[in-house]
Amino acid sequence: MFAIEGMFRRLPIAEFWHPVIGALGFGLIGLLDPRALGVGYDEISSVLAGKLAAATLAFLVITKLAAWWFFLASGTSGGTLAPLLLISGGFGSLVGTLVGPGLAGGTHLAGRIRPSCPWPSARRSARPSPRSCSCSS
Repeated sequence: MFAIEGMFRRLPIAEFWHPVIGALGFGLIGLLDPRALGVGYDEISSVLAGKLAAATLAFLVITKLAAWWFFLASGTSGGTLAPLLLISGGFGSLVGTLVGPGLAGGTHLAGRIRPSCPWPSARRSARPSPRSCSCSS
């Protein structure tokens, strides 16, 4: 995201236009994958239920991450909780799929655990507590 923010700062136009360019980039990403637009609660449910194939899930995670970075880097306000839940839950499910059926509770267990990890960082906590994050940092 810092690279994209730097790109916006180097643009030879007034800062006034940055959100417009951010919206255009967000829309272009949405043309690639419309599920990356909006809040994403239905997609979060699909991730947690294990309804998405690995390739589809990877594409959704990448496009949601790119759209979120582009929109926030342009200086517009945007959500953090739902995108973090979708991105990290999708990433956790992908890792669970790679680890395989050896996981107790199924391959999408990691998709249920992983979303708790980035939230303390997003709210600028010094360290995630063991209660709020099942991963060590």
